[in-house]
Amino acid sequence: MHLKFLVPPALLAIFEVAAVAWTDTWLAPAEWLGLWFFAFAMSWGALSAAAWGYAIWDDWVSQRGRHMFESLYRFSALFILSWIGLFLWWPELHLVAHEIASTRYLLITFLSLVFCASTMALLHIRPQWERVFGWVLFALWVVLLPLMLYRLARGSYALVHLAGLGLLFVALVRVMPKKPYAMKKIGLACAALALVVSTMFSHRLAHAVVDRTRLFFHAKYMMAWARDSEPEGCEILADPQETMEDLVEDVPPPDDTEKARARGVLVVFIDALRADRIGMVYKGHPLTPNLEEFSKNAVHFTSSYTIFPSTIGMIASLGSGRYDAPDGQFFGEHLKKHGVSFDGHWAHEYLQTSLGDAFDGEPLGDPSAENEFETTSDISTDKAIEYLQSNTAERFVYVAHYYDPHEHYVPNDRFDFGPGLEDRYNAEVALVDFELGRLFKHVPDDVAVLVMSDHGDELGEHGFYYHGIRVYDGSTRIVTYLKAPGLKPGDYHEPVSSVDFAPTIAELLGIEFPRAHGISLLDPAQDRRVFVRGIEKAAIVSDEYKVIWNYKSRTMEVYDRKLDPEESKNLADEMIPELCEPG
Repeated sequence: MHLKFLVPPALLAIFEVAAVAWTDTWLAPAEWLGLWFFAFAMSWGALSAAAWGYAIWDDWVSQRGRHMFESLYRFSALFILSWIGLFLWWPELHLVAHEIASTRYLLITFLSLVFCASTMALLHIRPQWERVFGWVLFALWVVLLPLMLYRLARGSYALVHLAGLGLLFVALVRVMPKKPYAMKKIGLACAALALVVSTMFSHRLAHAVVDRTRLFFHAKYMMAWARDSEPEGCEILADPQETMEDLVEDVPPPDDTEKARARGVLVVFIDALRADRIGMVYKGHPLTPNLEEFSKNAVHFTSSYTIFPSTIGMIASLGSGRYDAPDGQFFGEHLKKHGVSFDGHWAHEYLQTSLGDAFDGEPLGDPSAENEFETTSDISTDKAIEYLQSNTAERFVYVAHYYDPHEHYVPNDRFDFGPGLEDRYNAEVALVDFELGRLFKHVPDDVAVLVMSDHGDELGEHGFYYHGIRVYDGSTRIVTYLKAPGLKPGDYHEPVSSVDFAPTIAELLGIEFPRAHGISLLDPAQDRRVFVRGIEKAAIVSDEYKVIWNYKSRTMEVYDRKLDPEESKNLADEMIPELCEPG
C-alpha cells in the first residue's frame, strides 16, 4: 500500500488531537479513542466501498462513463466544500422564527449549487484549467480541514467527527487504490473494525450524532405547523395552525395601563435548565437551594412551557408574545419606543442575534466565554451585579444569560457528582444556582426579577438526549419564577407559556403591549391551554393532559400530567374518543 494512503487520516488524527488539547475536553481517553476510532473505521469503510465501486465501474463502463463519474465527483466535492464553508461563516439571519432554518439552508444550498455549476461550466469551456483546478481543490481541503475542525471543536465535539468523516471521504478518493480485489479486503477489514468499535461507542455520543444529523435532515419541519394529514375521526389536531387560531385568541393590552410596579426588570435567562431539577436532591446534595429560597418571595409557575425546545424558537415568542412571531415585531424596539433601556450580556451569540438590533447587550468579554468547553456562570453573575450597581436608567430591562446547563455539561471546580451525563448536567445546575445566590443579594427592591429557562434537555427519557426535536417535558417544560413589588408569592400550577413573558415585562414597567397570544403573569388566566412545537410534532398542554400529534406518522399521544409526569403511559386509545367529542 502506498504511503500516501495513510497521510490524510494521519493529518485528521493530528488535527483532532490538537482540537482536544485546545478545548480542554472532559472526554475520558477511552471514550475519546472509541469515538475517534469509530469515525475512522466508518470513514475507511465508506472510502473502501467507494473506491471498490469506482474500480468496478472503471472496468465496466466506457471512457464517457468514467468522465461522467469524475465530473460527478468534482461537483460533489465542490458542493460539499462550498456548503460547509457557507454554513460555518454565513451571518445569522434576522428573520421571523418559522423562516430561520428553511431560509438559511435554502440560501446556502442555492448559492453552493450556483457556485458548483459555474465552476463546472468554466472547466467545460476551458478544459486546460482542469489540472490547476485539481490543485486548487486539494489546497482548499487542506486549508478548510483544520479551520473547520478547530471551529467545530469549540462548539460541538461530536461535529468534529461528522466534519472529519465528510471531508476525509472526499479528500481521499484520489489517493485510494482502484483494484477491486484489494479494495474488497480493505473494505471488509474496515467494516469489521467499525462493527467492533461501535460496541464500544458511548450510547449518549451516538445519540448526539444521530440526533443532530436527523435534525439537519428535518430542518424543513422546523417551526412548521400546517399539514395535510389529520388523525382519523378527530379534528382537534387535524391542522395545528388552525387549532392554534381556534383555541387561542389575541389578548389585547389592558384598557388602562396601571402604574409601573417596578423601575426595572432583571431577566435571568438560564439555558437548558429542566423544570424537574428544582428542589431535586442528587446524591445527597440539593441542586437548587438558592432558587428555592428565592421562591419564598416569588411566584413559581410549575407548569411553564416553551413554544419550541430551542433558544431561537423560544426567543421568537419572548420577542413577540405570540406563537407565530409576526415579521418585524421585536420586543426591543417596543421597549425603546417607550423609553426603556434594553441591555444585557450573552454567553452565546444565539441570544444576541435573536433578540434583534434594539438589544444593547454585549458578550461576556472573557476569552473563556468564547469556548463552549468552559463554564461562565461566574462571569455572568459579575456582569449582572456590575450593571445593577452602576445603572442609572429610569426604566430598564437587563438580560443576564447563564449558558452553563447547556450541553456539553462541562465539569466545574465547585460541584462534582461524577463523570456520567446526568452527573455533569446536575453539577452545572448546582453551579448556576450557586451563582444565582450571589446575584439575588444585589437586586434592588424596586427591580422585578423574571427567572426563566428557554428549554430543558432530555437525559435518556424516551431514548433521547439533548433538545431541539421532541416535545416531551424533559425539553419543553421550563423554569419560571416572577418576583415583583406587591406581588404575592406562591405556587401557580396552571399552564403558562413563554409567550407570556413579554406582556408580563410590559405590565411590570407600566407600558402598553401590542395584541398578543400571551398574557401577563401578574394575572394569569385559569383553565388555559398552551402550545408547544417540535420537529414533526405539536402538543397542546392543559392542566390535566398533554396531547401530542405527530403530523408525519399521523399518530397521537396523550399523557396524564398529574398521574404520569414521566409521560410513560400513552392514553391515546382510551382518551381519543373523549378528546374528540363535539363541544
